[in-house]
Amino acid sequence: MDDRHPAGFTLIELLTTLAVLAALLTIAIPAMRQFLDGNRLRSAAEHLAADLRFARSETIKSSSDGNVHLSIRGSGTRWCYGLSRGAPCNCDPTGRRNFNGCGVSSAGDTLEKIRYSSDFPGIMLLDARFAGTPDTEFSSIRGTAKAGHVGFRSVQGQALQVRLSLLGRVRICTPTGVPAPRGYLPC
Repeated sequence: MDDRHPAGFTLIELLTTLAVLAALLTIAIPAMRQFLDGNRLRSAAEHLAADLRFARSETIKSSSDGNVHLSIRGSGTRWCYGLSRGAPCNCDPTGRRNFNGCGVSSAGDTLEKIRYSSDFPGIMLLDARFAGTPDTEFSSIRGTAKAGHVGFRSVQGQALQVRLSLLGRVRICTPTGVPAPRGYLPC
């Protein structure tokens, strides 16, 4: 006679495991959404900050080629921005990936510099203000710029601002009274 127990789970063990799994998912899914939402917001702000720093360095590096412009078009969930040398460019906020003059020449090559809202799903452009316009320009004299800020907000309500000083310095900060991803100082 065989005294071994048959392999497998009882119905009660299976239901208990499913109940624990459901409880864990109930807790984990909102936390994961918040995490992904914050990462998308952080990514949009960090990309803009990096592109502003790039624009400043390119202006200083090749001052004889002219100033570098940052042009922002659209708002809400449909927006884009592009960098160009000499004159503002016109990216297309509907997401059609058109060059439209958005590029920066460096060492004989033209580097396309356009970012679209579709690159950062769920991130809204709240406002872009640089001395009354949504565009800024870096001067070849010491890399100075029209000061201002660009505000982003995520679907979950978190917000970040990218600020540009007159001296061309870029920083990311959190607006007061609004939830934001960790790691940024208040504006």
